[in-house]
Amino acid sequence: MTDEDGNIIKDQVLHIKSIEFDEIDLGGLVYEGVYTPRYPEPWATIQRESGAELPESFKNVTQLGHEGEWKLTFSSPFYMWLLENLY
Repeated sequence: MTDEDGNIIKDQVLHIKSIEFDEIDLGGLVYEGVYTPRYPEPWATIQRESGAELPESFKNVTQLGHEGEWKLTFSSPFYMWLLENLY
């Protein structure tokens, strides 16, 4: 949450513990999701200017700090996708 000047006044982290489809826990497949953060400004510009690399996306993460999008891509029929990706 930011104030009217864009200063961060509250922050949070989202931790994905598990994902279920039809009461089936996907287990380790949760790490197949891709997280694409939207870095806040001016923080992102300051980081880049200091030489830090800010990746466009991350795979194998379940803790999301910046606002952004986390996607798990699967196909239909779901059960076929699940069987193909479990092992």
